[in-house]
Amino acid sequence: MKKIKSLDEAINNIQIHCFIDKMEKELNKITKELKKKMLIMIIPMLIIIINAFTLQNFYIMLLGIFSISGIAIVAGIKDLINSVKGKIVRKKFV
Repeated sequence: MKKIKSLDEAINNIQIHCFIDKMEKELNKITKELKKKMLIMIIPMLIIIINAFTLQNFYIMLLGIFSISGIAIVAGIKDLINSVKGKIVRKKFV
């Protein structure tokens, strides 16, 4: 005689798979967003470095690097303030 499996196990497995799928989608979305932000930061920095080497003026490079760093710090502080205020809403996965 075959033993019948519990439906609770099957339901739990389905819920776990749904949760994992949602987490993977969210992770992929966050990864794409981070890649976009990195490109936004790296491309201007590379342009500034190339200009500094071609013009032989390293003050331009320093000015550009400090300005890009300042922009990144300001964006990070804004994200931190928004998360403290609760403007970033956490999504429910199940």
